[in-house]
Amino acid sequence: MRPHTLTLAVAALSALVAVDQLLRDRPALPGTGTEVAPPVESARSTRAALPGRTDPAAFRRGADLPLIATGAEEVRAALQEAGTSVYLPAMLAETDSLIRRWADADADHLRIAFVLEALPGWTAADRAIALSALTEWERIGIGVRFTEVLDTTGAQIVVRWVPRFTFDRTGQADLAWDQYGRIRHAAIQLALADQDGRPLPADALRAVALHEVGHALGLPHSDRPDDLMFPTTRWPGLSGRDTATIRLLYRLPTKSIKWSAPSTAP
Repeated sequence: MRPHTLTLAVAALSALVAVDQLLRDRPALPGTGTEVAPPVESARSTRAALPGRTDPAAFRRGADLPLIATGAEEVRAALQEAGTSVYLPAMLAETDSLIRRWADADADHLRIAFVLEALPGWTAADRAIALSALTEWERIGIGVRFTEVLDTTGAQIVVRWVPRFTFDRTGQADLAWDQYGRIRHAAIQLALADQDGRPLPADALRAVALHEVGHALGLPHSDRPDDLMFPTTRWPGLSGRDTATIRLLYRLPTKSIKWSAPSTAP
């Protein structure tokens, strides 16, 4: 099957109403996608720069986060019940009704590598900010835990910094997933300055890092400016809606939820 490329944009909330319209009988394809973050606007933070790591047991799927039944009809019902408290319908529009996330077997030990190059303006504090972003997502307790590795060859997620983008962007995440929606690789780029070369303050760097890691975990863009995953990131922290969306995503099976879905992976 030939992979397809998607450029992800702001998701309309009306996609939830149209979920069933997306469920057309067409085979799911493996895919790749690019998630972008425009310049950070009015970023502010009262959070610690580098939160402490939580007990590893807290990252595993617990009794309070069971997997929703795997039937396509039950998954659609769960999405409809969640309503506007989540923005997952945007992902369905991007992936042709395919639930996209890391498989449970991978999520507990996602190998991540940082490409540390001698860039003007880069300091060890930038790496600490990225680690802080990873910890923020870990602490939600969805069963995701990152393990740093030194070799990018064996890494599932690769993070690198760039001086700036030449267009209106401060971050980017490129994803590859298989026909069942299981993410296989993510590449994150974080800018040190805006398009005009102005260095980004620490709060802005943290907001962009959090945003792109959210994409790397499978989240689409939100349609509300108060969410971290809104295309123009405004707040370097997760909203209640961001948390609800990632929690629901990691309770859903990786599969197509069309009326005639392909069989799930073994």
